[in-house]
Amino acid sequence: MNIEMAMLPGLVRDTPRQVCIVVDVLRATTTLCAMFERGVREVYLGADPFDVKAIAERLGDCLLAGERNGLAPEDFDFGNSPAQVLIADYLAGRRVAFCTTNGTKALRQLIQAGAPLVLAGCLRNGPAVAQAAFNAARQRRCDITVVASGRGHGSNLALDDITAAGYIVYLLRQLAGLDEAQQTAASASASAVAEADDSDYAPVEQRGDVAYSGENERNAEKQQRAAGARYAFVPYDVALGGAGNSSGLGSNAGDYSDEARMAEEGATMALRLYLSFVGADDPARPASETMLAAFNESSAGHHLLRYGWAADTLAAAEAGAANVVPAVSIEGDELVVRRLPS
Repeated sequence: MNIEMAMLPGLVRDTPRQVCIVVDVLRATTTLCAMFERGVREVYLGADPFDVKAIAERLGDCLLAGERNGLAPEDFDFGNSPAQVLIADYLAGRRVAFCTTNGTKALRQLIQAGAPLVLAGCLRNGPAVAQAAFNAARQRRCDITVVASGRGHGSNLALDDITAAGYIVYLLRQLAGLDEAQQTAASASASAVAEADDSDYAPVEQRGDVAYSGENERNAEKQQRAAGARYAFVPYDVALGGAGNSSGLGSNAGDYSDEARMAEEGATMALRLYLSFVGADDPARPASETMLAAFNESSAGHHLLRYGWAADTLAAAEAGAANVVPAVSIEGDELVVRRLPS
């Protein structure tokens, strides 16, 4: 099992073998999380506001929610606002038709591309969605890709999404036992993969460019192996003992295409970006003030504050506040989101 990161939805590689966690923290996946916190039964994903209205007409008793250019379309019951959803007291058991510029587009794109499971992730449900993805990937013998929805219909990078994705990557590493306090398994797996499958790796004594001997050689070898242990992209079934895999390497061991390297470095970049904001906080449960500061550096955060939607950034900054995991499925002609069983 590999933990990967796609900076944009179009950069997901080998989609049919990826459990995908889509992140549009400001605000679509946070809004979806809030809907299920308030007891919504199911959410139907529309391509645009016209499609949302058509879905609502087909279903009958259905609320309309979403945005275009950040604003709720005319006659919609809700915008793309987690704060607005969280204070609503009439959502239990209701159906909602929903569309947004980036987040719901990414969810639709990945489930239609054949991903075996597509989950909506954010800070609010970070621990819950990480655990669900980890369990599903291990059961299905798939990899996990955390996907940043981006801006501009998924064409531009979004700092807020990448930071939130780094939080989820961190949580996934904890579940895999690869945190900085447990580098033994990580070092062993990284070394095994490096020696067997990565052409960039060579034992120090085989290098002809520098003469190493004695203590210098041992120190260089130690540094190289430690660097491998710090990567977020490690075949985790190695760290977990290689169960069900006679090679003892990952299902994708040795797959170091350009796309694989991008996925590896994307996970590492997102993780480092997230940790750069956390500072003295517990990385598994960062303070809301910390994440608000991170959001304030993003264009989406600027936009929300400028238009008076600070309550949405506050709702989005509450890490681990919810134990709900929205999952997308294809049912006939509809794309439906339901809460996974706890």
